[in-house]
Amino acid sequence: MLNETINNNKSTFFKRALLFIILIPFAFIYLQQTFSLVSLRPLKGYFIAKTYNPLSIQSWFNNEYQSNTEQYLNEEFGFRSIFLRINNQVKFWGFNKVNAEGVVVGKENYLYEKAYIDAYYGHFFMGDKALNDTIRKLKLLQDTLKTLGKELLIVMAPSKARVYPEYIPDYLVKEKTNWNNYDYLSVEFKKAGIQHIDFNVIFQKKKNTSEYLLFPQLGVHWSRLEAVFAADTIINYLASVSKTDLPRIIISKTYMSDTLQAPDNDIIEGMNTLFYPRFRKMLYPEVKFDLTNKIRKNIIVVADSYWWDIYSRDIPKTIFQNNEFWYYNKELFGNNYLGKTDPKNIDIKRHLLFTDYVVVLCTETNLSRLGFGFIGNAISALRKPITPNENEIKEIIAVIKNTPEWYSDVCIKAQKEKRTPEKQLIMDANWYFQRKGPITQEVPLEDIKASIKLDQNWYDGVVIKAKERNISVDSMMTIDALWFKENVLNFNPNNKPEVTLEKIKESILHNPTWLKEIKEKAAKREISIDSMITLDAIWYMENKK
Repeated sequence: MLNETINNNKSTFFKRALLFIILIPFAFIYLQQTFSLVSLRPLKGYFIAKTYNPLSIQSWFNNEYQSNTEQYLNEEFGFRSIFLRINNQVKFWGFNKVNAEGVVVGKENYLYEKAYIDAYYGHFFMGDKALNDTIRKLKLLQDTLKTLGKELLIVMAPSKARVYPEYIPDYLVKEKTNWNNYDYLSVEFKKAGIQHIDFNVIFQKKKNTSEYLLFPQLGVHWSRLEAVFAADTIINYLASVSKTDLPRIIISKTYMSDTLQAPDNDIIEGMNTLFYPRFRKMLYPEVKFDLTNKIRKNIIVVADSYWWDIYSRDIPKTIFQNNEFWYYNKELFGNNYLGKTDPKNIDIKRHLLFTDYVVVLCTETNLSRLGFGFIGNAISALRKPITPNENEIKEIIAVIKNTPEWYSDVCIKAQKEKRTPEKQLIMDANWYFQRKGPITQEVPLEDIKASIKLDQNWYDGVVIKAKERNISVDSMMTIDALWFKENVLNFNPNNKPEVTLEKIKESILHNPTWLKEIKEKAAKREISIDSMITLDAIWYMENKK
């Protein structure tokens, strides 16, 4: 009897111990989900974060609570990211498969996006009729802009599949069709006299002599070094065609690195594996600029993702007075906007009149939709009159009066047409405005205020400052817009103002992202926000000289 009791106790103990051992991992998962005990590398890519909806009588009986809770636990449980990375790594190592849409594993760990391979083999060929129509519109836009003293440049960004076809996996290698969009356009652009740069040709020539890769094995875009080279090539072309001494990019230093810098790792990061496969070292540049006695003009770039690395490193912002990046013609970014806006909501003609250069850039996979609708929109916009404001007309009239020959012509026309000189001045000023835009090409204050409203962090900061100063939100928005116009838009790299502690502190107060970080650090250190601003400003002065 005693032995039986002992055995029963042992059995109970082992059962409980086993249950405890089984529950330990689940406990860690719960604790990680609730308290984030371990800092994990976040997953890359596009995800919609699931939120936990609290229980209610209605959500329980209509089954929303159960469904939402199930989805939340499935996608937000602790250590989910590490489990997914382990799963992706096993698939990649064992089966050469990837858990990223459209990604293809080529030979020697060369990663491609399948769309580029398909475009290379002619899958997206539009046909000569559609492509000829595109060329006709481009020629019309180019000629129209020429009459306005502006230049249009088409940039054919290189395709990894075209530059390095030898690493395409055998199962995707096919016979090339007689024509694809790239082959057709590259020939017809020359015939039609379309100003363009073909980086596929340039890269194919460089590939034969280069000691380093022009495309990273684990990324889809041109390397960081080649992005700088491409930007320099575009700037030199624009300088030549417009006979303008634009600022220049100077590569002061290059260095080899066995650590991939973004975006050279964009594909592998999106695959969410534990480890990178073996890859060749990449060459990286350190960049400076020659701004001495140079002319800074304005540029609009309508482009796909190939422009991002150039834009994000402030190359256009430094080289050009005003730059705008129309990303897929859907989102407008630029040094005259914080945040983004939709090109549909702007006066396209006014923006075109403000600029000096229009660059349309895309890679081979996007040639079937070259310009992403911009070309047709620009042609239509330039045909429509725009309404100048009173000050814009007054400025042009003042210039006419101060130009003896111009003013004399106006007076002669007025006499011929039996009009008063004043009426003829207004008519000529309006005629000039429709073709050349305003004399003073400034970003309207209302545009900046509209941009503030689109940037939630900036707008929230404005609301807070308005309450602190006991003024209206609109008044505070105007103050911020004026500060931004004076200190950002009118910034001249050749005349750098003296950097003082007070100026840095003022800049912090007008930078929503920086100010948010300041508040978080102040709360952690349990000091005042003003003290934290001072500490950050001192650090900035010491480290950013």
